[in-house]
Amino acid sequence: MARPPLLAVTAFCILAAGCGGTSAGSQAIVRNPGASGATVAPEVGTNIHLLPDGTLYISVTRGSAQTSPPANGADGVLYVDTKAQPNTWYFISARPASQRGTPNPPGGVEAYATTDLPSLPTVDQHEALLKTDLAAGGRTQAHKSGGVEVIFVVSGQVEAHAGTFSATVLRAGQGAFVLESTPLQVFNPGGKPATFLDIYLLPAGKPLSQPLARSVSLHRVGRTVIMNES
Repeated sequence: MARPPLLAVTAFCILAAGCGGTSAGSQAIVRNPGASGATVAPEVGTNIHLLPDGTLYISVTRGSAQTSPPANGADGVLYVDTKAQPNTWYFISARPASQRGTPNPPGGVEAYATTDLPSLPTVDQHEALLKTDLAAGGRTQAHKSGGVEVIFVVSGQVEAHAGTFSATVLRAGQGAFVLESTPLQVFNPGGKPATFLDIYLLPAGKPLSQPLARSVSLHRVGRTVIMNES
């Protein structure tokens, strides 16, 4: 997968500029590349022999127990949140931009959508989903993404650091995405646990990510990445 042009940052909250100050119970962020307080569930994935033609985006559709989710692997990956009452499912798929705003499947709600993606190879792609539970004060392994990577927060609040001059705060129901080779590390500076989905779209057989030996800094000069949320 060729590295696409780098695009500008879109962040709904820039911590350096202040967003109401530090909340009660917040944790100090520890600069360390290794994971701490992060429990990652086994990967759920599907191989997509042929992506749709044209401009694509990644959609996260949410539904409840009252609506039937699609089968895992139909044209995306499925996660069911059994802790929610009633149970809530999320279906993640790469879709043509012309279908933006319409849930997949019908009956759900499109909870999050990336902006239009750069041109991607259409043959033999792999879509993978990892669920991460992040304890208060926890962090993920700093890594470089192997493809398009989407973070979608199911519960709690996290802070995504992607080598930009600011951190992007994501609350439940919000998401962000980065492109191939982007450094990324997710922190939970809040006083409560958080759960997020980590979704990858990349060529089949390619590693999801490459661990980094240094924590992702907010002050890496000369690099801009996509951070998009809704």
